[in-house]
Amino acid sequence: DEFSRFVAELAEGLHREGKLLTLAVEPPTLAGGRWETGAYDWRALGEAVDGLKVPLDLLTYDLVERAEALLDWAVGEVNRYKLQLVISARSLEAVGEAVVEVPYVEALAPLARIALEGAEQTLVPGQEVTLSLATLRESGGLKFDEGAQTYWFSYTDDEGRRHIVWLEDAGSMAHKLRLAARYNLRGVAVRGLGDEGNDRRIWAVLRQFAQLAVPEVESQFAVVWTVQGAEGELEEETKPLSDARYVWKAPPKPGQYTVAAAISADGGRTVSSRAGVALRVAAPTPTPTPTPRPTPTPTATPAPTPTPTPKPTAAAPPPPPKPPAPRAPGFFGYGIQAHMIDQDHGPIINAIKGLGFNWVKQQIEWKRFEPAKGQYNWGEIDRLVDSCHAAGLNVLLSVVKAPKWARPANTDFSVEGPPANPQDFADFLAAMAARYCGRVQAIEVWNEQNINYEWGNEPPDPGRYVQLLAASYKAIKSVCPQMIVVSGALTPAGDVTIGGQWRAVDDINYLEAMYRHGLKHYCDAVGAHPSGYNVPPDADWRTWSDPTARFRGPSDNRHHSWVFRGTMEGYRNVMLKYGDGGKRIWPTEFGWASVEGLGVAPAPGYEYAADNTEAEQAQFIVKAYQMGKSWGWVGPMFLWNLNFGPICGPHDEKAAFSILYPDWGPRPAYAALRDMAK
Repeated sequence: DEFSRFVAELAEGLHREGKLLTLAVEPPTLAGGRWETGAYDWRALGEAVDGLKVPLDLLTYDLVERAEALLDWAVGEVNRYKLQLVISARSLEAVGEAVVEVPYVEALAPLARIALEGAEQTLVPGQEVTLSLATLRESGGLKFDEGAQTYWFSYTDDEGRRHIVWLEDAGSMAHKLRLAARYNLRGVAVRGLGDEGNDRRIWAVLRQFAQLAVPEVESQFAVVWTVQGAEGELEEETKPLSDARYVWKAPPKPGQYTVAAAISADGGRTVSSRAGVALRVAAPTPTPTPTPRPTPTPTATPAPTPTPTPKPTAAAPPPPPKPPAPRAPGFFGYGIQAHMIDQDHGPIINAIKGLGFNWVKQQIEWKRFEPAKGQYNWGEIDRLVDSCHAAGLNVLLSVVKAPKWARPANTDFSVEGPPANPQDFADFLAAMAARYCGRVQAIEVWNEQNINYEWGNEPPDPGRYVQLLAASYKAIKSVCPQMIVVSGALTPAGDVTIGGQWRAVDDINYLEAMYRHGLKHYCDAVGAHPSGYNVPPDADWRTWSDPTARFRGPSDNRHHSWVFRGTMEGYRNVMLKYGDGGKRIWPTEFGWASVEGLGVAPAPGYEYAADNTEAEQAQFIVKAYQMGKSWGWVGPMFLWNLNFGPICGPHDEKAAFSILYPDWGPRPAYAALRDMAK
């Protein structure tokens, strides 16, 4: 037929150039005991091409015998050394007649849903509460299909729809690879292998398969329960899924606690999906001691009137910070972070312009736009830059997340991290800067490198970060000297270690270490993420307290990181100490969360969002912009965020920070910023 002749001619031409041709076909259907290939003549195509890719993944969840029957037939039609199975690293979820692929982590997520058994979310010290996994209990547990070597479970959602979920983990992947090995095929092609949500053990299985061995994989499913308070993690317990209930006894100290459940497939060593529930331990009300009746006393002889003792003077609050240094060179600006990748730009740009703002920030995932060294997929960034440039908006691109090909071999691929070779990142930024010079005004080099899940769970290393920044700075300036290079903003934090594993490094200490390694010479501005939590932006973290606040961290565990002003002034003091007062701080992310008006409770870990009303959210944000402008050493400020409410929905923690409702309607903060004097 014409298609087969076209493929044969194409293959012949490619072979003359020393190239190979691989063709993907639709899987055949079994009808009346015969395999029907539709428009494809497998024999003719198999003669011409070097590889024929056959999708197999859906069949292995249905009838394994049917998959084997297909291969028995296929090796009679096409040279087995040309056949390549196409399988997926993603799991499958069936809802009614629809079957969709989902990441492994997402597939497991329903199992982590927590239920409280017979208790309220407010406890008193010493009270016990039992928590269980609601979906696991309702579904009858995780089951194993011996034929397909696949774990599966089913559940009914809140709308009464039944879901069946088949997990694609290392064990089921190994089963498919053994099938390919048994038929001695050309190999396999794995779809979705680069997805972040895959079972990370799949990589080890594929590496062994490349060495002509398929390992036996045993999954040990468990639930890891953790309890975290304002001061960090308090306890952890791992239990098998067959006995997943957890009993927690409220501690003596009042406050907010988050009990979280995470699903693990390797006995608790690593976790995939996590959910949490917020519990409050209330201070017990003391029983008043009865006041005894006074014993009548005889009339005493009046004594001389004593000289009044002066009342003690209350201790003076800590002295205010020194007056700010003279205004730094540069400029101030009004910006906001938006998510524009894969979105309709019209409503987003209209919303930004409606605010009267002149800057927009977009985070760029390096791993998406350079999936292999030198292979650039600029399309979505081109579209974004073109739209913003046409609208007269200045653009800050914050570039993060190294692709797997660039990361160290011994890193933790379950979290994001930096490249092994700083020059790989610098090369990408140079290509980006050259392409968008004059239309993108600034690039932020990395993000929150003082927190473990942005640094690959590798040891925190300010010196290594400055090496990354230095290579990037030189590369950007070599192709676009006018582009502003912003150092990666740190996350406001204290030193946090949980179970011997670091989680965060104090950001001011980390910033000082960056300066000791030469930060001053490799950036035009210093990035910052000054958080607000449930504290006004102009509060002094050393003295502020709100007895009505439900989230007690800023009052009970004083630290600069709770307060916008504390972080900004702390960074400025470090810059002055190291002779870098001529630069400006760019707050590339700041904001206050509020769940008022969203109809939801705060997401676990973001309980402070219940303390802030929408009116306070608006007031705090406006005040922060006013403070930044008046200080004289602050550059463009980027509010977090514009449109994650519409993108993620009200239950996502990012929606509480959004100044747009999930239906794109303006929240009070939007109106306040629109009307703010600029």
